[in-house]
Amino acid sequence: MHERWTHEGEPFRLDRLLLARLNASWSEVKRAIEFGLVRVDQHVARRRTEMVLPGSTIELLGPVFSSEQQVRPDLERSIPVLYENADWMAVDKPADTPVHPLRPDETGTVLNALITNYPQLQGIGEAGLRSAVVHRLDVLTSGVLLFAKTEKGWSQLRKAFTSRDLLKQYAVIVEGSLEGEDRWVMDLRIVRHKPAFVVAVPSVGSMVPHKDLRRCDLRYKTLCRSDQVSLVQIDLGTGFLHQIRAMMAANGHPVLGDTHYGSTIPAPRPMLHAKRIEFDGHIIEAPIPDDFANAMNTHNLTASP
Repeated sequence: MHERWTHEGEPFRLDRLLLARLNASWSEVKRAIEFGLVRVDQHVARRRTEMVLPGSTIELLGPVFSSEQQVRPDLERSIPVLYENADWMAVDKPADTPVHPLRPDETGTVLNALITNYPQLQGIGEAGLRSAVVHRLDVLTSGVLLFAKTEKGWSQLRKAFTSRDLLKQYAVIVEGSLEGEDRWVMDLRIVRHKPAFVVAVPSVGSMVPHKDLRRCDLRYKTLCRSDQVSLVQIDLGTGFLHQIRAMMAANGHPVLGDTHYGSTIPAPRPMLHAKRIEFDGHIIEAPIPDDFANAMNTHNLTASP
């Protein structure tokens, strides 16, 4: 976290000014000052009671969150890095690994592992236990996952997701013999949160969906198929909770192994892999994991995803 602003108005006590400006507690403000994370007019502030004069520049040099809201490093896990630059990075998320912790004492997530070697991720973006997280993949989904290393990178990537200036391509094995290629547009609605369950209905024309619905779209292309299953490439337009899983199931082709959405053919997990992301001239691909490749061999799917 890095923030800089100019104080306007009457002289104000530093700790009270920070409390009013930041979404932080008294203890977090006190900690930030004690740790030398606050600078006023080019000098590091050391007293909470320091008076900030009109026109003074205040600079926040690091995260203000308490230790209870910081991500614990996980020395036992290692996450492959596919690409990185000064502002962001792409990693290969394993299946059965959450993106970030939900509790301060939780480890075993992708973010816990990354914090070990990239402590600068702490305090970026949404911060706290979601520091540096740009987007998410389901726990059981593998593949390319992006993290921001700076506030600039986080803003750049979030803007790209919002404006759809970023290609997200998935390799998916679905049940049934699905032919050809097509674009599907559907309205999705969350009907249960824990565990999450999403229903989909076909969208009609350009009608504005109900406030509880989210209009979503994807393009699929069948790469090869058998009588029981099909290997499909999916380019995701929108990004919504369980979008691919819910839309494929609604069209009679649940993701192989996704019993949550009606799959009846055994597989070790939903066969859904975030294979490729294209952004700002970069093409980043995650290799097909062993369990996905084994499922392809089991069902005699020979095309390269």
